[in-house]
Amino acid sequence: MSMDATLVFHAIGAPVGAAIAAWFYHRWFAQFGAVATALTFLGVAVFLDVFVVAMFIEKSFEMFTSPIGTWVPLALIFIVTAAVGRIVRRE
Repeated sequence: MSMDATLVFHAIGAPVGAAIAAWFYHRWFAQFGAVATALTFLGVAVFLDVFVVAMFIEKSFEMFTSPIGTWVPLALIFIVTAAVGRIVRRE
């Protein structure tokens, strides 16, 4: 895959994965509200980006200069997780 295709796949795939995980969490556990869960999911994603991807895989923090590569997926993870939490709790 080209780098552009990889970035687009990541920007779409990360929030879809977060939405699926949030749906399962809120259907089976739901100990925390939608925003708290979204912040937790976001924290895990940031942790993985910093300590696994940037430090160990890429050995560079250059990825954080790319909005589509890092910041858009992180924002979408938060938004989608919070939205799924609110939707599932209304059912």
